[in-house]
Amino acid sequence: CRIKTRGIGNVAVHPYSRGCGYMKKLMNMAIDDMIESGIDLTVLGGRRQRYNYFSYDKMGSNVSMSFNNDNMRHIFGKDRKHEIVFKRLASSDCTMISEIKKLSESKPFFGIRSEEKYFEIISSWHQKAYVATLNGDFFGYAVLKNGDVSEFLLTDESKIPEFIAALYDHIGASSMRVSVPAYLPAYVDALIGICEGYSLECSKFFSVLNYKKVVGAFMNLKATYTNMPDGYIVIDVDGKAGHERIKISVADGVPSVEYTDDEPDLALSHLDAMNLLFAPVSV
Repeated sequence: CRIKTRGIGNVAVHPYSRGCGYMKKLMNMAIDDMIESGIDLTVLGGRRQRYNYFSYDKMGSNVSMSFNNDNMRHIFGKDRKHEIVFKRLASSDCTMISEIKKLSESKPFFGIRSEEKYFEIISSWHQKAYVATLNGDFFGYAVLKNGDVSEFLLTDESKIPEFIAALYDHIGASSMRVSVPAYLPAYVDALIGICEGYSLECSKFFSVLNYKKVVGAFMNLKATYTNMPDGYIVIDVDGKAGHERIKISVADGVPSVEYTDDEPDLALSHLDAMNLLFAPVSV
C-alpha cells in the first residue's frame, strides 16, 4: 500500500509583516492544495498548539533509549574491540547508497526515496549518515542528529547490541539516545536490557487527510509485529479533508478498513480521531 505524503518545511513571516494573518493564509492554502492533490498524510515539525490550529498533532510511537559509558563498560567491557567499522557516508558512495536503499526497502514500512536523492534526503536537517561494514562487506547504516540515532538498520539483527556499541565508540560519545519505531520490535528487544533508561515518544507532527487509507495501511503494518484481537468499531470522523465514516475490523487476525453506513460507535473531531488512532496515549 503506497501512502501519498507531503511535508511543510520552514514557516516564516518577515518581522515587519507579522500579525497580518499571512502565516494562517499560507498554511491553509498549502493544506487545501494537498487535499486537492489527493495527499493521504502530511508532516511537519514545530510547536504543538501552533499547528493544532492547522489540523496537525503529534503521532506515531518511538521507543527512545539512552546509553552512557557505564552501560557500555558493563555490557561490552572496558577494553572492547569492534569488528564493525563505521564511515561517514558521502554523496559519492553510490554502491553503499544503493545497499542502504535496498536494506530499507526490505522492511515492512519505508519511505520511497530515489537513489539520486537518497543521500540528500537522509542528510537533510543537519543529519549525518554513517555506513557500517563487517569484514569489508556492507552491514548496515545509521542516521544521527546532534549525536543521537534517529534511524538505523542492519543486515544481521542478532548483532544489534554490538552495532550500537561500535557506533557509540566511533563517534566518541559520552552519552547517546537511540530512537526505534514500534514496528521494529526486534531492535527494541535487543537494546532494552542494555540501555540506562527508555521512554515512549511521539514520532512527528502529522495530519491525516485520508483516514480509510492511512488507518488501513497502519493496521496492516501493526499486524506484521503483533497479534491483533478480532473485533470491530465504527468511527465517524469530522476530518480536515472531509467527513469519513469507517469500519475498522479484525477477523482471524487480519485487519480491514472500509467505508460504511452503519451507525457509529464513536463520533470524533479530526484531532481526537488522530489521537485515538495514532498517538501513544490518547487524550
